[in-house]
Amino acid sequence: MSGDNKAYVLKPSLEFDLQVPIKVKGVETQRLTLRRANWGDLKVAQAQSKGDQAEMAKILLCNLAGMSPAEFDELDLFDACSLLEMSSGFLYGGKNFQMMNRII
Repeated sequence: MSGDNKAYVLKPSLEFDLQVPIKVKGVETQRLTLRRANWGDLKVAQAQSKGDQAEMAKILLCNLAGMSPAEFDELDLFDACSLLEMSSGFLYGGKNFQMMNRII
């Protein structure tokens, strides 16, 4: 696995345009910006989710986007699913969620 990460471009952040705006910290938001995750982010999400993968992804994305879990719950389902799909490559270096499951 040590040499296969060279094919992936690591970006400092990810911008995601919402189809349906939500309020984040009281401000209507059409675009979310997610910072890159670090190992500590993953460990916090893992500990707080108690093994629930959907909850782990939600906690991780909330922390990276600077939003609360309640705000995340207001996402349109299309936006939430699209965000999860789009961020999987960003969060896991282009790998899918099954690769992370082997690590966790």
